[in-house]
Amino acid sequence: KINWQSMAAKEILCLIRACNPNYEGAHTLFRELSVRILDAEMGAENFQNIEPGVIIESESNLCIAAADSMIMVKVLYTQHGIFSGEKFKKVFQVDSGERFS
Repeated sequence: KINWQSMAAKEILCLIRACNPNYEGAHTLFRELSVRILDAEMGAENFQNIEPGVIIESESNLCIAAADSMIMVKVLYTQHGIFSGEKFKKVFQVDSGERFS
């Protein structure tokens, strides 16, 4: 499971790669919904005062703050299907400031 509070972005990305789709992805929660992140990449490192797990404002990408920087989620899975980060934001009407746990 991803620990947004203590894991650095690189650690989260390593976990996501290790928990590839064959192992159902790296687990986290969003609005009490089980989410499995299948693919992500490193995002910007220059931001401050954003708590880990919080969704960062982005027009199209799903960007989440980690303990030291942020990641951009490319593909994730829920009980409702497989989504790109952008599609997940639209389908679930995700707002910046919401939190993964």
